[in-house]
Amino acid sequence: MKHIDTVRHMGIDPGHNAGGLCVIDGKSAIVVCASWKKMTRKSGNVWKVQIEIADGPTTTTEHVSVYHALDHIWGSITWIGSYYLAVEQPFIPHRGMKGLVKLIESAGAAVATWAPAALGLLRAPPNRWRGQVLHLAARTKAKDAEARAVEWSMEEHPRVKLLKIGHVSEAYCIAKFLLFALESGPVSDPESYHLGTSPRQRLQRLQAHGLHLAKIHRLERPPKSPNEPP
Repeated sequence: MKHIDTVRHMGIDPGHNAGGLCVIDGKSAIVVCASWKKMTRKSGNVWKVQIEIADGPTTTTEHVSVYHALDHIWGSITWIGSYYLAVEQPFIPHRGMKGLVKLIESAGAAVATWAPAALGLLRAPPNRWRGQVLHLAARTKAKDAEARAVEWSMEEHPRVKLLKIGHVSEAYCIAKFLLFALESGPVSDPESYHLGTSPRQRLQRLQAHGLHLAKIHRLERPPKSPNEPP
């Protein structure tokens, strides 16, 4: 495993119609944050993307689908170099099948975008990262946990504007959870796994962990619209 100070740590909080990403270094300094959210326009639904680089500008673009939105973010932050990845594990206590499918699709799209290039992937159960990072009880309501994540992350990094968005602040907390896990040693949690070194090995690992939906959506996305930004 590469030394913890030489790699980045990416946290992702996927949601039904929105999501957030945050990349930190080995000292918890934020490198870049991003958010994506489904918006309704007169011309139809679009996905709004915001990317904020530390001590730099925030850019905003719109895309025809969540897959194009995530592709845009990926292409905009490839400069971060090597990274470990942690994604919040989907948890649906009282939702119907429609909500479950949407969340799985969202999480799958995020994993398919960033996991193949990651040094390792950690699934972060909500109650565990909230307990370790925010010291919240396991039964804390999601909306209360989100409010605390925004408050705490803004205290840590008051100059990062995107942390005002719940998904982004929770992504920061998930990145911290990943950092804590790596500081304790190699990621060996039974709910986590390391990806292989070759594309074939990585794809096999993703499929073996029930993430074949991510592969399907990654390969069968609709073609780009003529008006879609590159």
